[in-house]
Amino acid sequence: MPVGNLTDQWFFLCGVDVLAGSEAGGVVAVVAATVVWMSLPSGYLIDRTLWPLRPGERRLAVREGLNEVVSVVEMPGEGRRLMTNGHSMSGTDWNSQRYMRAFAHIPLLTMPNPDSALVICFGVGNTIHAASLHPGLRRLEVVDLSKDVLRHAGWFAGTNGSVLDNARLAVFVNDGRHHLLMQAPAAYDLVTMEPPPIAFAGVASLYSREFYQLVRSRLKPGGAVTQWLPAYQVPGEGTLAIVRAFVDVFPQAVLLSGSQSELILMGVNGPRIEIDPEAVAARLRASPAVADDLRAVSLGTLTELIGTFAAPGDRLAGVSEPAAAVTDDAPIIEYLVSSRLREHRIPEQLFDPRAVARWCPRCFVDGRPVPSVAGLPAYLAILEAVYRGASFLESSWPPRTRDVSPARVTLEPGVIQATIGESRYLQQIFPGASRP
Repeated sequence: MPVGNLTDQWFFLCGVDVLAGSEAGGVVAVVAATVVWMSLPSGYLIDRTLWPLRPGERRLAVREGLNEVVSVVEMPGEGRRLMTNGHSMSGTDWNSQRYMRAFAHIPLLTMPNPDSALVICFGVGNTIHAASLHPGLRRLEVVDLSKDVLRHAGWFAGTNGSVLDNARLAVFVNDGRHHLLMQAPAAYDLVTMEPPPIAFAGVASLYSREFYQLVRSRLKPGGAVTQWLPAYQVPGEGTLAIVRAFVDVFPQAVLLSGSQSELILMGVNGPRIEIDPEAVAARLRASPAVADDLRAVSLGTLTELIGTFAAPGDRLAGVSEPAAAVTDDAPIIEYLVSSRLREHRIPEQLFDPRAVARWCPRCFVDGRPVPSVAGLPAYLAILEAVYRGASFLESSWPPRTRDVSPARVTLEPGVIQATIGESRYLQQIFPGASRP
């Protein structure tokens, strides 16, 4: 008999013993693993999902939920932050307050009579609280995938005003996209969102062309959408892919800078996107709570508010034209974000703040700014220097502007100092620059 057949027969005859040995080994392994597991300290696994505390930081709450481990951290000088699985999601620091509140305030102030708004992703409640301050809104909705994130809203009551108790607010635990699918067409004046970081699986579905088409179908005529554009989290081609998808659906769009590199895409469901300084001023006079909220985050003047402008829609369309848009079938940003072969750099060509008249034509008469925004050209010229700076474009976080000097701005030194001296926001970027 050939050797091969003898070997086969040996395995056949001994198979029962071999199998029995394997089962015994498996039992031993399970028992050993169980012993090791039971000897681990309480909370061993959860502790490894938490934000590693830095000196002076204090963990206020921890909860293990269905989707994530949620924690709240007190950070000296920075307020409180919401963490999920050790990743920072939202916070109460001044810069976060500024751009998150801008998501709601800016579009709502451009509309004559908005009455409905949807906020996708609650975070710590900054955006929905800002929306709730607009007295004309009769219908407010917030949707978040995590019930446990919503349960931690009380830790941030100092800045969100206990907004979940607002009688006008309806709260939904749902996926934001599914929630929109469940609504009737033309349901909202405003849809605004700040999804989780792009690196999270599935987040690309809130940046795809198909998603924007769904959003537009749920906006009333003249309604607006605002969305976080975290350009520092992806290579330049990823940023352009997002912008391409957005302007494909919302050609009437602008790019805003809520707070330095925390960028905002804003589009309207209509033939023109525009802000009128006198109309905004009138709405602020009629809404003292909104005006106070804007002043608290250095958006209280028309110059600061309109000065969030970073580029017009035609600039966004032209720069992103060669890029392939993010789609449901090609969620390319999820593959780019973790790449170490591509440089994470914000595309400099996105920015064109001096084209502000495209968004605010009534800010100028015969090429000169109207009195209510007399300082707007100088304000935007200073910010343009920030947007061209290497540290801004290199996607660092938190953003550094040490390489951006007011001396690079083509304005008289006195004008630069006066402009910076009138804005708390510019003073944070250029500390000490307003002094003679």
